[in-house]
Amino acid sequence: MKLKSKLVNASSAVALGMAVIASAHAEEMSLKNGSYIAPMMAFVSPNDDTDFSTGNGFSVGLGYKADHLAYEIVPGMVDLDGTKLTSIALNGLLFPFDNSGLYVTAGLSGSNYKDYPVEGDEEDFSTYNVDAGVGYMLPFSKNGFAIRAEARYRVSHREDEYNDADVDLDVPGDFEQTVFSIGLQIPLGN
Repeated sequence: MKLKSKLVNASSAVALGMAVIASAHAEEMSLKNGSYIAPMMAFVSPNDDTDFSTGNGFSVGLGYKADHLAYEIVPGMVDLDGTKLTSIALNGLLFPFDNSGLYVTAGLSGSNYKDYPVEGDEEDFSTYNVDAGVGYMLPFSKNGFAIRAEARYRVSHREDEYNDADVDLDVPGDFEQTVFSIGLQIPLGN
């Protein structure tokens, strides 16, 4: 509970700071169209009764923004208390308002989980995932650099229900996670 409270307080402070800076610099700075790279730190929290704990990780998105739309491919890694998660995602971002950093996002991804703890052993398995969320980009330079923050809700389904011995794996078949990320949006070129 203390961690959740600290996260809410920190998120509120960041959001307030971003809003103040955004209103002061709205005319001078804006998001740029074109290619970008987006390194992000992630905090992952399970939303169900799986054996996953919370975890931290990172991703590096490579994308292209054109007016109200952006598309990106995003490889990432997360450590869920010893279970290693690697993933690759294809995300779409929609910016519904002119001159605003607010966006909605949706994505499809594939993930591989290594060393998931089961009784006296560890299992590896793969999932496919669907997620959706909201985010905000706050430009801090005239050439399009921005601070980026987002929250996503992810639903995952295990790819195979059986291992080579045709025995059901002792791992979750379906599960849900919330992913909070913060990082940078770095324009490439110009």
